[in-house]
Amino acid sequence: MPTSKADIYNRTLANLGQLSGQEIADPDEESVNANALNRFYPESLDSFLEECWWGFARKYQFISLDGSTPPEHWTYAYTYPSDSVSPRFIVGDAPEDRIEFEEGQSAGGLAVIWTDRKNAELCYTARVENYNAWGGAAITAFSFKLAADSAALFSGGSKNAELLQGKYEFALDKAMDVTHARGEPRREDNKELIDFRHGEDPSERFSSRFDNKL
Repeated sequence: MPTSKADIYNRTLANLGQLSGQEIADPDEESVNANALNRFYPESLDSFLEECWWGFARKYQFISLDGSTPPEHWTYAYTYPSDSVSPRFIVGDAPEDRIEFEEGQSAGGLAVIWTDRKNAELCYTARVENYNAWGGAAITAFSFKLAADSAALFSGGSKNAELLQGKYEFALDKAMDVTHARGEPRREDNKELIDFRHGEDPSERFSSRFDNKL
């Protein structure tokens, strides 16, 4: 059965204990419940998608050169994809190749990606709101995430939020197990890929890169 954003909202209300007689027909409707969930939905969605390298949200795209000047230790600056939640890696010449990159900000304040790769193709986690592409475990986990984040606006307050956060963490772990079984790495399981992002010590990386050029 197709899953819509309204379905996600009603699952969330059920998790909050607020569903009785209060179903949301349209997420854009002017109801108290819809307005409350809309306040948290964008950040909750991005935060959830960042939790794991979900297969349903994986996207490859050749990214466009940005007009800004990259730092001296990088060759190219690229525009950050508008639907990107979290870059994974830049594709190399062979399937196993992973090209170093760094996320940054241009002088104009826009998010950019710096790398030495010409004609860079980025693999990233995209902001996917087609819930028919999601797995059932991921939908369940996200509905608990949204419930925990928005709980302060509903009856039960912080006490209910703590309970929902625990339920979310349990559901998230189950959803990660499902996606991991399909061959998608959990973030903590694949340090090699993460090291191609800016999370490692940049002084060590840049020093190593300069040494290799000497």
